[in-house]
Amino acid sequence: MRLDETSSGQSASKNLTFWRDENGQAEIITALAADQAGQFQPTNGRIAFGIDKLPHWFRLDLYRPPTAKDVWWIELPNPHINNVQVYIPTATGYVKQYEVGDHQVFDHRPMLHRYFIFPVSLPIGQAETLYF
Repeated sequence: MRLDETSSGQSASKNLTFWRDENGQAEIITALAADQAGQFQPTNGRIAFGIDKLPHWFRLDLYRPPTAKDVWWIELPNPHINNVQVYIPTATGYVKQYEVGDHQVFDHRPMLHRYFIFPVSLPIGQAETLYF
C-alpha cells in the first residue's frame, strides 16, 4: 500500500492478507514461516470473520514515498477486539511494538482513544511489512 497524504486517511482493508492460526499458539516466527509458505490469503476487503476463538494474523505491506511524512498512524476501528499485537521490522528482526485490545489496560494504549491507534515510523522510499 503506497502511503499518500489524503485528509481523510486511507483504508488498508484491500491490502491486507491473513492467516488463521489453527493451533492458536503461533508466535511471530510461526507467522513469518506461514507467510513464506504462501499460507496468507487476500482479505479482498473483508476483515470481519465473526466470532472465532482462534487468532488471525494479518500482514500489511506499506511503502512510504520520499515526500511523505515520517510518522503514520494506524487505526483499528473495532473497539471489541480482545487482543492485538503489532509486530514491526527492525534491523534485528520483528519486534512486538504494541499490544492493544479490550483485554488490555486502557491507559497503556499509545493513543487514548476508543479505537486502537498506534504510530508507525517508516523509512523513506522502501516497503515495510507489518504483522498484526
